[in-house]
Amino acid sequence: MEIEYKGLLVQALDVIFIFLPASVCLALAGLPFMSIFGQILAKIRQRSFYDKCARQLAKLAMWLGFFLIIGASYEIWPYLERVVRHLWEAEAVAPAGVESGAGIVAAAAKPEVSALDISFALCWFIWVCSWFFSSLYFSTWSMLKSFPIIHRGLAFLGGFFAFCGLYTIVVIRLATGIVDASGKITLYEIFVPPMDFSMLILAVFIPPLVFAMAGGFGAAWLVLRRGRDDFGRDYYNLMTPWCAAWARNSWFLVWLLLLVQGGLDLWLIWDETGSIPPDYPFRDLGMFMVLWFIPVLLWHIVVGSLTPLRHKLAIFIAPMMLMGFLYVMIQ
Repeated sequence: MEIEYKGLLVQALDVIFIFLPASVCLALAGLPFMSIFGQILAKIRQRSFYDKCARQLAKLAMWLGFFLIIGASYEIWPYLERVVRHLWEAEAVAPAGVESGAGIVAAAAKPEVSALDISFALCWFIWVCSWFFSSLYFSTWSMLKSFPIIHRGLAFLGGFFAFCGLYTIVVIRLATGIVDASGKITLYEIFVPPMDFSMLILAVFIPPLVFAMAGGFGAAWLVLRRGRDDFGRDYYNLMTPWCAAWARNSWFLVWLLLLVQGGLDLWLIWDETGSIPPDYPFRDLGMFMVLWFIPVLLWHIVVGSLTPLRHKLAIFIAPMMLMGFLYVMIQ
């Protein structure tokens, strides 16, 4: 029984310290684009609610980015230290007029820096750039109101760097396996991996995952800000379902892609063997698909409700289920 409790504790810590930051990374890539779209809708529909929601989402992106950078700095610091020391520290040299080998001044030599060290440092720098532009986007909301293209350009850069950060995380994770196997890897091999089927799957799944997480976090953020940003009941009855609709539609697309992937797997097995194995896990896959359809239903309840704030439980449970999905898929 004690071993089971320890296993559950380890899994809970994995979700908190690994998959919560992963979820934040996904949300940070989608929130700036949701804000841009909200500003555009505010202009087209002549409703200030969308602009207010865009500003709230921009504030969420700023704070999520801040806490992500602070938390990641602790893990990334050893890699950053090695890279900085390698760039700035000089090797020991012998003083003029002293024969070689005598009177050498002791100094620290440049530390060895691997391609992975540089990759981790670059990944951290990319996320800092994403947070920097997202923070500028929120901080200059009133200042750049007369320059909408420049203002939205800041949000675009924040989202663009976040997508670049996601790419670096994926390729570094893939490269870690290569290093474990062979012991050597170059920067080119890390950032330009072979475009195999797994990379194609990631390229297809990441965009809808990004906007599902951003929409889920956005809806939960509006509920949390209800007491401080009192924009009225009509505002939250309109904008909470709007954020939930982003999450519902994007996650439904992820679910459809999972269904298609399962169908392709079956077709490949049939094409190779001419039959389906009797022990094929239809039951497990069916339960898996039903389970991951639940967030769609939860967000659909919020979207279709005239009083969405009464469904706070659904608004908070759905993003947590997405974190569980990340846990299952990455494991």
